[in-house]
Amino acid sequence: MMIKKGISRVIILLLLFSFSLGTNAGVFSSNAEAASSSATFNCTSYGVTTIVPIGTTLPAGWIISLKNGDTFTAKCLLGGATGVTAVAMLGSAIPSGWVVINQTSTYVTLKNANGASYGETYTVVPISPLPAGWAMINRTDSTVWIKNLNGAPNGAQVTVLIGTPLPSGWVIVNTIGSTMTIKYVIGASFGETTTILPISPLPSGWAVINKTDSTVWIKNLNGASVGMIVDVLPGFPIPAGWTVIGTVGTVVKIKYTG
Repeated sequence: MMIKKGISRVIILLLLFSFSLGTNAGVFSSNAEAASSSATFNCTSYGVTTIVPIGTTLPAGWIISLKNGDTFTAKCLLGGATGVTAVAMLGSAIPSGWVVINQTSTYVTLKNANGASYGETYTVVPISPLPAGWAMINRTDSTVWIKNLNGAPNGAQVTVLIGTPLPSGWVIVNTIGSTMTIKYVIGASFGETTTILPISPLPSGWAVINKTDSTVWIKNLNGASVGMIVDVLPGFPIPAGWTVIGTVGTVVKIKYTG
């Protein structure tokens, strides 16, 4: 759920990124071609190739590395080391977790982001897909800088571009110009509180306990014991396992029933 107050200021900035990573990735089909074939693909190791007719559907993890007349060379990228690069024909499928770091009129250079360390940054081109758990931190018309947020410790804060997809467990704590500061809250102790912006998503298992026009206070209810009672604000999601037992003034009392 998006906490909606204050979102209007960000909408314009979001539109500026309508051509950001992932939105242009449609040029790369999940299948190399839309036809079927009896070709056999046997990926015994990274880099294995096979020649198949044009129109052959590629399995996941394979790319078109070369076209020659009515056939093309398919290459398996499964099992590639983190950071390894490969060249594919423009329009080839891009395996999950790979990014595009260079582009010509006929070829793209791919890089394997799977297994990258938390905080590692890659420089990619705007047509590149954005791997799960990564965020854009800067960009120009021709270059985009992305950072890996997978594996972040609880409480980590990172500055990213407004409009970048927000990975699960991250909340927005501040915005400055075209950037926003996000904080990772997964792993917080039960009862821990933090402040976020009204435009921030509400993490799973957290509840809103107070708010103003510019600030929202949220509390972590993950890890509660059966029978615990917490006061929250009405009008916001109540985490699974919690039951409303009463209302006192502007406060809703909820009880954890498991």
